[in-house]
Parts: sequence; structure tokens; C-alpha cells
Amino acid sequence: MPKARIIGGTHRSRPFKTGEWAHTRATKDRVKESMFNQLMPLTRFTRVLDLFAGVGSLGFEALSRGAASVTLVESHPLTVSLLKENLQDLGLNADIHAQDAFAFLKAQNEPYDLIILDPPYQSDALEKALTLIDELNLLTHDGLIVGLHEKDITTASFRIIKHRTVGRTQITVWEKL
Repeated sequence: MPKARIIGGTHRSRPFKTGEWAHTRATKDRVKESMFNQLMPLTRFTRVLDLFAGVGSLGFEALSRGAASVTLVESHPLTVSLLKENLQDLGLNADIHAQDAFAFLKAQNEPYDLIILDPPYQSDALEKALTLIDELNLLTHDGLIVGLHEKDITTASFRIIKHRTVGRTQITVWEKL
């Protein structure tokens, strides 16, 4: 089974399984590095949400780099199983929710300090998630949202504070207006 690794923090260089499914894609190391360099230090983020978690790559990286707690949301049963296995193998603790990302958001009543959005690039899930996060007030006053995407994203609810392109991936960090 293919593997990836955590690239920074206390679990640096620790490998984890990525699966071999068409519905997942591994986030490249240089994308992860660029993304997390824009967010450091992660110790300021008490509650982190990795909404489209996949096998957990970005959530694991957040934990390794100092995030206090991470919630991982993934709907695909095979991927959820691998996500749980990876957490156990790495010795990391996170809350896992095996459900649709939008159903999860609609059930939340506490805001997050950092929300990571890395949905399938060819979907409109990123825009839908940003809309729901705004409507449901799920971002703390000084919280951030980071999204990985290919096409340009516009939102009237959040202001871009950082943006970078690495290969075909755009990394955008938003804050509340």
C-alpha cells in the first residue's frame, strides 16, 4: 500500500498509509510544507477541523506541529477505516466523524480556530463549505480557514490574507471580514 509521511513537528518523517483509491489523492509534501508555513505557529489553534480528511494527511500534520485538538471528517467507509488505522499506528489522538462533510457542519454549534478544506478539486465542495461555515458562524473571531484548490475561489464572507500557488494547487488562507 502506498505511503506518505508527516513532514514537520514532533512526528516528523513518520510514515502512514494513503490507500489506492480513485476518490483520494495524497497531498504533496511541498504543498503541505507551504500550507503549514503560512499557518505557524499552530499552538495558537485550540480547535482544528479537517473537513475533507481523506486518510488524515493534513490533520496529522496539524497535530504533529502543535495543534491542541483535531477533528477529522471523512465519509468514505474504506478511507475512514484507513484513517483510524493510521491514527493508531502514529499514536496520535483525534476525533473522527464518519459522515458527510456538510451534514457534519450543520450539526456543529461551537466554532473552530482553524478549518482545513481540501475537497476534491473538480467539485464545488469548497465554495459550499465556505458558505455553510459563514452561515453557521463556525469560525472563531480570530480564526482562519485554509483551502487547497485548483480554480479561483471567491467569497463575500471571508477575506484572503495569504495566497500561494504550488504546482497546480492553490493554497488560500481566509479570515472573517
